[in-house]
Amino acid sequence: MRLLACAFAICLATGAQAQSASQGCLVIADIDRLHGIQTRLARNPDSVMFVDDIRMLRNTVSDISDRAALEAVESNALAIKGNTFTRFLQNTRALLELASLDDPNSVAPHFTSRVRTNLANVRSYLVDLRCTAEEIAAAEDAAAIAITDTSDDDAVEIIREAAEQLISWTNLFLFTSIGLSTLVIIRLWHRFSVRRKRRAKRHAVTYKTAYRLGNATRSGRLIDINCYGTKLRHGQDVPPSKGTALDVLIGDDWVSASVMWTNAHYTGVQFKRSVSLDVVQEVRTKKGATRQKQSGAQLDAA
Repeated sequence: MRLLACAFAICLATGAQAQSASQGCLVIADIDRLHGIQTRLARNPDSVMFVDDIRMLRNTVSDISDRAALEAVESNALAIKGNTFTRFLQNTRALLELASLDDPNSVAPHFTSRVRTNLANVRSYLVDLRCTAEEIAAAEDAAAIAITDTSDDDAVEIIREAAEQLISWTNLFLFTSIGLSTLVIIRLWHRFSVRRKRRAKRHAVTYKTAYRLGNATRSGRLIDINCYGTKLRHGQDVPPSKGTALDVLIGDDWVSASVMWTNAHYTGVQFKRSVSLDVVQEVRTKKGATRQKQSGAQLDAA
C-alpha cells in the first residue's frame, strides 16, 4: 500500500514540476513583453503605437502577480534579483496610473533615472531567463488544453478505490518497478535540464564573420551566441526579412539558419541544427573574438 501511494505521489510531483516550468515560461514571456514596450516608450512615447502599447501593458500586467513573477525567476522578494522584478511590476502599474490615451507625453515623467536603471537590470536578467520559441509554444499549447481537475475529495476517493482493486503482489512489484524507473527518469531529466540550460546560455562576443543570402556573401559580426542561435550585426546592408534562410560562417563551416527577427542593424538567427558547446567555446576564445556588454538591442535569437 505504501509503495502504491509512493507511485501516485511521484506521478503527481512530476506533473506539478512540468506544469510549474510551463507556467514559468509564460510569465517570463509576459515580463519580456512588458519590458520591450516600456523600453520603447522610454525612448519615444509619441508614436502611432502608443495607444496599443498602453492597452497591451494593461492586459498583460493584470495577469502577473508578484508571487508568480518571483516563482518564474526562481527568487524571493528579499533577494536583489527578486526585488528587481517586483519593482519592475510596481513601476509598470505606476506608469499605467499616469498614462492618458489622449496624451503620449503623459508617461514621460515616469521614466526617471531610477526607472531606467530598473529596466536595464531587468534586461540583463532576461538574457538567461528567456525560454526558447519552442518552449513558449509548448507552454501555450499545454495551457490551452489544460483540463480542470476533479475536487480533492473525489481524487482521494478514486485513488482509494483504485488501490483496493489493484493491490496484489504482482501489482506491488509492478508499481515498485515503475517507482524506481520514475526516479531514474527524474534524475536523468534533471541532468538533461542542467545541460540544456548551459547550452542555451547566451555568450556575448564580437566575432567577425560572413553570411550568405542567396548567391550574395556579406560581412557581418556575431554579437552573442549559444548552441541554438546567434545575434548577427549586418552593418548598413538592407536587413533580411523574417523567415529568410541564410548561412552563417562559424569557424570553417557554413551553418544553415533562418531569420527570427530583424531591425536596422541586428538580426536574430536560429540555427536549423544546434551547434555543439565546443563550437560556441571556439567562437568565444578564437583570436579576434572579445567579450562585451550586451547592448539595448533585441537579444532573442532563438
